[in-house]
Order: sequence, then C-alpha cells, then structure tokens
Amino acid sequence: MGLRLGLDIGTNSIGWAVFQFGEDKQPVELLDAGVRIYSDGRNPKNQRSLAATRRLPRGIRRNRDRKIKRRDEFMSRLITFGLMPADEAERKKLETLDPWRLRVEGLDRKLSHFELGRALFHLQQRRGFKSNRKTDSAADDSGKIIIVEHWEKRRAAMEGKAMVVTMSRDIAARLYEAIRARRPDWHDADDERGAMKVVITGTGDDPEPLRSHVRTKAARKRLAERFKRPEDDLRLVVVCDMWLTGFDCPPAHTMYLDKPLAGHNLMQAIARVNRVHGEKPGGLIVDLLGLADQLADALATYTQAGGTGEAVRQVQDEAVPAMQAAFEKLRDFFHGCDYEPALNAAPATSSPSTCVRSTMSSGRTTAGSASARWSRSCRPPSRWPCRGRRARRSRRISRSSNAPPR
Repeated sequence: MGLRLGLDIGTNSIGWAVFQFGEDKQPVELLDAGVRIYSDGRNPKNQRSLAATRRLPRGIRRNRDRKIKRRDEFMSRLITFGLMPADEAERKKLETLDPWRLRVEGLDRKLSHFELGRALFHLQQRRGFKSNRKTDSAADDSGKIIIVEHWEKRRAAMEGKAMVVTMSRDIAARLYEAIRARRPDWHDADDERGAMKVVITGTGDDPEPLRSHVRTKAARKRLAERFKRPEDDLRLVVVCDMWLTGFDCPPAHTMYLDKPLAGHNLMQAIARVNRVHGEKPGGLIVDLLGLADQLADALATYTQAGGTGEAVRQVQDEAVPAMQAAFEKLRDFFHGCDYEPALNAAPATSSPSTCVRSTMSSGRTTAGSASARWSRSCRPPSRWPCRGRRARRSRRISRSSNAPPR
C-alpha cells in the first residue's frame, strides 16, 4: 500500500492528483484531484514575465555565490599544497604583498611558496574579459557577448541607460563592432539616432574601426545630452576614459567594468550609476575583470576614517610628491632663466605671460621695471625646441625687450 502525488505545473495553473497503490505497486484508486488557476504571470502590455525583476537579482546572487565557492575551493587547494599558510592571520598579512610586483619579480628571481600562492590567488580572482564571453568565434555567429544578453534582461526588468568601460580605445571600437554584428538594429551612423555609441577621443589619422568613432567636442556634447534624456533611444555607451568623472546621468543604472581601476578613480567611476532617478533602487556594477579587492580597499579608505579626515590626508600624501615632481619639471623648463624678479614684481607684471603681453601691447617697457629685467634675463637657448610663427615671434620679443616687435 502506498500513495503517490502527481503534479501538472503550467505557466498560470497547477493541477494535482493523489493515487493509492496496491501491493503489486499498481494504482487502485484515485483519492483526490484538483486544479488551481492563477492570474497570468506576464505583463499584459509587453507579455514579459512579472518575475523578471526577481530573476535578475537572483541570477546575480547565484553568480556571486559561485565566485565565492570557487575562491574558497582554490584557497583550500593552495593551503593543501603549501602555497598558503593555514593560519588565517598569516594569510591576512600576505594581502599586503603587491601581486603585480610579484609577477614581475618572478621573471628574475625565485619566489617563495607563499609569494607564488599570492600571485596565483590574484590570477584566479581576476578572470579576463574573454572568460566572461560565451562562444565568440567567427565561425559561430550565434554566439552572444554576455553584455548583450545581460543588458537585454536588465532593460526588461528596469528601463534606463548603461555604460561599458573598456581598457583602451581599440577595445571599445572592436567591442562595438562585435555587439553590432549581433544586434544590428542598435547601430546607426547618424549621431541623432541609434541605441549604442562609442565615446572616445582621437584624430583623423586613427585606423578603422577607431576613426569612425572619433567626434568633435561639440558632437560629443550632443551625445551626452542624448544620453541624459530618459526618453532618448540612446541606451548603451562604450567608453574608455571619458564620462568617468564629472558626468551626471541620472537614468544610468548599469555599468559594465572591464578596466583596472583603484582608489579614487574607481570610486568616481562607480558613482556614475548611483544618481537618484525616478524609481531606480540603485546602480548595478557588473565586474568583468575582478575588482572586488580594489573596491574593498577604496571603500575602506573613505569609511575607516569615520569623518576624521584621514582619507584626505592619505590623498595629500600622494598629491604632494606628484606636485613636487611637476614643479621640478617646470623648473627645468625655465633653466637658465632668472624668473625671481618676475615673482617678486607687482601682481600686474608678476608672470612671464604678463611680461610678454605688456611688451607686445605697449611696444616698449621701462628699462628699470621688473618686466624688462625678466625679459633681458630670459635669453633663448642655443636650440629652440619649437618652431613656427608663434615661436619666432616669442624669440624676437625675448631678444629685444626695449624695442617694439616687428
């Protein structure tokens, strides 16, 4: 004797039946049966599943859990083979080692077991862009870049804009062509139309397909205005360095990050998609490179201070040496030129540009003035690094400070 439950699950209904089985394991009686019909689980306007808003976050959580599982399993293997210490505190100390430097030094010297383990763990954490693709060979046109699939699901769940950040201009152009091959309706040569654009700088000498994406500053400004309008069809932009700082686009809610960033630059980049807009719950960062450690470090830098200003002091520690290096370059540029009289002169004549302008406008300068002293002391070098009309005019001015220029 036994019972068996049978289910018939449909898109908006579920049927069930309970059978009783005899000693010969054959059904002898239908005890009960029924059906429950639910409302249609699709949006009546576009026939899209109402579960799409839950399916996308669930898929992201599943990918995150898989990544954590791979990381833990790889760490366990490293410990087993003696490439990582078993003590967690000792492993924490190894995080201070720069894996990039270890990989470079490994070319010239033999790394210790723990140094090798640190470098291998870093490689495992940062799977490259191609590893996140499905088939992308020329022989298989059915292959789709993960960005295309994910963005279509993302738009189905929430309308908005997205940015793809690449490592170089060449990668941005080639990625555009790859997406265009799979979604040709997203492309349009006219800047006023099209759902996808590449925003980069360049010159007319750049090779194709890079040259076709080079625009003037005014054209890039019009694209920015299109991208900021929620109702505009421009939904996806591929960038390299542009629009990562100081660019506010509230409708943007997704960023595909495939460029090594850290610290302040990383915080600035991910802030492009966290602007408040309508019912947008927040921004989504799709890490295609593996920047979890850099993001954790950047967040720790700006949160561990607790409002004490420690983060600002850390930035100052980096900014001051950079400023000193730039100052040394500027000082070397004026080598042999006695610029101290100009620095001590009145504000109206305190800069070399002011001296030159005053000489050009008035035609002559008082012999005893600071401008005249600065002009006489700033003699041209034996070989001028620049040529052209502007350089020749500057040479005439510097050679004769008391005579008007010809």
